[in-house]
Amino acid sequence: MNQQEQDLRKKLELPDNSCLEIKKFRLSTRNSSYAIIVDGNSQYFMKLNTPVSQKEKKVYEFISKYDLTDIIMPVYSDDKVTIYPFIHGLKNVGIEESFDKIINFQKKLLTLENEVEFYKDDSFKNLYITRFAIRVLKHKEMVSKFWSDIDQILRFYNHHSLEMFDKIPKILNHGDLNPTNMQKDSSGKIYFIDFEDACYDHPSWDLTRSLMETDSDKADFFIERYIKEMPVLDKELFKMLINRDYVIRVITDSIGIQQNHEEKEATARLKKYEKNCHKKLTDILKND
Repeated sequence: MNQQEQDLRKKLELPDNSCLEIKKFRLSTRNSSYAIIVDGNSQYFMKLNTPVSQKEKKVYEFISKYDLTDIIMPVYSDDKVTIYPFIHGLKNVGIEESFDKIINFQKKLLTLENEVEFYKDDSFKNLYITRFAIRVLKHKEMVSKFWSDIDQILRFYNHHSLEMFDKIPKILNHGDLNPTNMQKDSSGKIYFIDFEDACYDHPSWDLTRSLMETDSDKADFFIERYIKEMPVLDKELFKMLINRDYVIRVITDSIGIQQNHEEKEATARLKKYEKNCHKKLTDILKND
């Protein structure tokens, strides 16, 4: 029995006579992750901690304290690893299935505006918005592969200053509500997982990430429902904010895709984004 196995048995209180295997998790994940198999059955999911793991831990504690939404809570955490129960049969879900879950989560968060001081520190700043223009100029070549008129993007961003939306409240955002981070179990329960990109910003930031995975017509449908159901007083301003965040999201992700994938894979992903988002992006920018 090697030291790693001994440590895991102790952390998880596993008997010495159980058969323990550690296998690299089959899905592509940002940080190193492993399935912990006990007596032939995957029982735990282990992530090696990164610099943002402490932030993620704060988020889990906060969500659990106020019972804000369904999450998979760690069963063990230290400086090196975080271990979760392994739930079999989880499936990705998109905004069509998760919309009500997102709305309910955000409505609860809006009632806790005075309880959120701990995540207003630097680690919860949304640099994707504040540094958007800098990033676009730095990666002009990448942006142009998705959207040719870079000046149009920058004009739009400059027309929608941060101060313009001060009336809209800010809340905890998951940060990356794409289908792989919204998982449904066999009973139909939907979990939000992986809060490493959590930030403190307007609720529209999370909505727009989910909208990128559907086509423009469906995006418009969900935006109208969202504006109607969210308890934000200035509906017109809120719609402008959603449009701004959508533009920033799509362009930012077009850069990230090219940075994080080989050319063939990046091209395929950009084509999917173009199919889903190009019409909506065009409508927003031409009406600015």
